[in-house]
Amino acid sequence: SLAQTSLVLDCLAALAWLQREAGQCCRLVVWGHSMGAALAVQTVARARHTDIHELVLESPFNNLTEEVEEVLRQGGGYRRLLLPLLPVSKLLARADLSFSSDSLLASLQLPVLLLHAEDDPTIPLRLAQRLASAAREGGKTNLRMEVFGKELGLGHNNIFRAEGLGEMVREELGLVEEKRGEKGVEGQRSREQGVVKEKSREQGRLVGALLQGEGRCEPRAWGDSHV
Repeated sequence: SLAQTSLVLDCLAALAWLQREAGQCCRLVVWGHSMGAALAVQTVARARHTDIHELVLESPFNNLTEEVEEVLRQGGGYRRLLLPLLPVSKLLARADLSFSSDSLLASLQLPVLLLHAEDDPTIPLRLAQRLASAAREGGKTNLRMEVFGKELGLGHNNIFRAEGLGEMVREELGLVEEKRGEKGVEGQRSREQGVVKEKSREQGRLVGALLQGEGRCEPRAWGDSHV
């Protein structure tokens, strides 16, 4: 089933497996792209364990209702004419496809890195900005949003090619470790940790990266959960 409930259950199972395989040595990052970003928010919100260190949302929307409405507007012609007549929100809710990230993100305690391209033709930047605004208005302070200019030509699928992205993520992980260390969390490590992100252009996905090595943590992609 492609319903929200069943997809989240699949992702929770994958996350639990990753947690067992990675053990306690490494920092766990959940990374979702496009529809997968919405699924990542839903998954992290329902995860029982709290050892997820960072949530990265790449090219996200705020909720599926507004994204569908944007698609109808962009379609022009009869699609635009249908928009006022279609109860999009009710139809999606009935199908268990609401994916309302904006109603959950503020409640997540872990840091969030939000990435979006100015020239994204699939999910307009304004929807990601609404997501960030909703989270901040809900009291979330540990959220960082990075917008990549249209001159870079990254669009919807190519943010992974952005210069300096790897350093940005490593910086975020370093900040996370520092904050957790200040709270007295055991096992603080000063060695640089990597995050491996595999791209899926066809569908959104969650990415976990981590493998316990000989006394150190080394990055390794463990697989993905497609939506």
